[in-house]
Amino acid sequence: NGECPASLPKRHRAGGARPMAWSDRSQYGVLHTYRHGTLREQRFNPKKPMLCAGFNGDRSLVCTAAGDKLASVFEVATRRRLFNIENPDWNRCCALTSDGLRLCTGCDDGFARIHTISLGEEQEPHKFEHAKEEDQSKSAGFAYKRRAKPPQRFKVASVAFSPDDRLLLTAALDRKARLFEVPPPKDPIGENERGQTPDDFALARKDEDYPLPIVEMVHEGLVYSARFSADGRQVITASGAPRFGGVARLWDAETGGVLGAHEVDDAAMCADLSPDAAWVCVSSMDKTARIIDSETGQELRRWAHPNFVPTLAFDTAGKLLCTACTDGYARIFDVKSEKELQSFRHPEEVTCALFGAEDLQLCTASADGAARVWGAVA
Repeated sequence: NGECPASLPKRHRAGGARPMAWSDRSQYGVLHTYRHGTLREQRFNPKKPMLCAGFNGDRSLVCTAAGDKLASVFEVATRRRLFNIENPDWNRCCALTSDGLRLCTGCDDGFARIHTISLGEEQEPHKFEHAKEEDQSKSAGFAYKRRAKPPQRFKVASVAFSPDDRLLLTAALDRKARLFEVPPPKDPIGENERGQTPDDFALARKDEDYPLPIVEMVHEGLVYSARFSADGRQVITASGAPRFGGVARLWDAETGGVLGAHEVDDAAMCADLSPDAAWVCVSSMDKTARIIDSETGQELRRWAHPNFVPTLAFDTAGKLLCTACTDGYARIFDVKSEKELQSFRHPEEVTCALFGAEDLQLCTASADGAARVWGAVA
């Protein structure tokens, strides 16, 4: 590990013996598998990658987003699909509120949408635009021939709700992370509006105003990830340019001011904060995951992987770290000893990984079109 210290600082050393969870490789395997579509569609339709998965607050529900333009919500224990929505383009990311009543999707069409999960009447989603207005003064021709150019929209790479569900955090490929206030649910969709896609709504109401962000965090490179701290007072983002370096930045969620920046060798793909905000974990395109002291900037731990690490996350105690790797494995590491506790093999590259209920489960998404929950099977 080069110049990394042999042991973590005293304030981060865990007291007592480490729990035995995840230590026995033979006891852990797949508990549940979630896929989009019917059995016939899963068999005959073109396979699209599952790009993201996430839990609600008590880890009883799991949400999924995929390249088939669908986003779904399932009960973890029964695998019953509670909600399904189709967007105009690939769903790149998703997030559930703590109570599991609302789902946010980030789409390649440049919109983040908040859907109300209802078993009754369908609700119209709130839409949050990620776009840049074109300069209309450059339009050529006579005035009566000019047409307003549509805004240039950017893919939404990451969405997250604040711990109290009052704010929505998004990251887009226009080099910005944004904070929006979460509005109350809209009225049910009327009979004359059913069957219309979200884009049809925009066309039907040309004067529709999309909510403006209350905070914008501007970066030098593309923003791939944005997350809240455990208390919701800070935001951590991962950004950069391939082969030119990256940075994980800490921001004040109220003012949008920069609290700290930690540079890495290649584009930062994902970053997370430990529960006490003392550590920053970051993955980058140099095929590593590392832990950095958020105060001093000193690198404390580093794990090399065979391929890119698109996502990573701490457990709720900050003692374990999970990584998703494009070599087809999701891994769990003990932060204190640096030991690899588990590695779960997938048919194709792993696009997402995060801990589930009481940190005794792991949820992953894979390019084979499935989301899985892993845990003790013995």
